Amino acid sequence: MTNLAYAALWLFCFAVPMENVVVIPGFGTISKLMGMVALLLALLATVVNARVRRIQTFHVLAVLFVVLAGLGVFRSIDEPRAIGKFITYFQLLLVLWMIW
Repeated sequence: MTNLAYAALWLFCFAVPMENVVVIPGFGTISKLMGMVALLLALLATVVNARVRRIQTFHVLAVLFVVLAGLGVFRSIDEPRAIGKFITYFQLLLVLWMIW
């Protein structure tokens, strides 16, 4: 299971630069699909193996940054843009966890 998750993560990493080359109508880009598959397999591998690597100071700081961005949505003038940025930061946090 870990090897499958690792392979999906590699495919996701190679799909990110070609984000707008392949667009699935009604869904989005191929990198979005590959990211969802990689995240699902990473979560599944974590549950099957029943182990998680220790988080480092950088991870704690990244989580605090995402929380701060989430709180910033409430005081933003352009709320839809702030929500979009928060979602992007959260997705990047998930990618950080998968790569870790």
